[in-house]
Amino acid sequence: RVVRLEHHTLKDVTQIALPTDTAKRPVLDVTLKSEGSQLIIMQSNNAFIELDAEKFNAYLKEDGLDYIADERTRTNTSDKPSREHYQRNAKLLLRVGAASDNSYAKNTGLPMEIIPVTDPYEAKPGDELKFKLLFENKPHAFALVKVWHKTEGRTFMQNIYTDKDGVVTSRISGKGAWMISSVKMVASKEKDVDWQSYWGSLVFGID
Repeated sequence: RVVRLEHHTLKDVTQIALPTDTAKRPVLDVTLKSEGSQLIIMQSNNAFIELDAEKFNAYLKEDGLDYIADERTRTNTSDKPSREHYQRNAKLLLRVGAASDNSYAKNTGLPMEIIPVTDPYEAKPGDELKFKLLFENKPHAFALVKVWHKTEGRTFMQNIYTDKDGVVTSRISGKGAWMISSVKMVASKEKDVDWQSYWGSLVFGID
């Protein structure tokens, strides 16, 4: 299902090969040869899912897709099942060594892109971080963003909305793994499919 799997530095892009031994997937062996910020990105192709009306409506509510729920109400289809294509747009931000560069802010061209405004690896617990959401390279305004924090075997989640410029602000409450995620859904242009969704995520760590 992988369409793009790449290692990005500030100046270079390297294609990452999936293991030929499928038993070793999804583990990747990637050598990071230079210091500084590094991005690993993955874009999947479309997968198909069909949900009954109750499950689909609950999914729209959970992920802040009120504009889709409103469209279903407008077209009198809220009680109908829904057929959807969805794809993943995932980014992993790493830092090698103590050096910092602007790779963290690189736009990799994913359909759904989450970009830190400042370097998360410069942040300390208690600091605020800003992230910009882009959909098709345009600011994604007033979108629900989920901020996930995993620490000591527990996961916490907060819902925040982007502003008119597609920027969301979150306070880093502590050390651990962090993920910023959001979903964009549009009407599908394909036959026998109602909706197309794009699931964007960005993962980084705070020491």
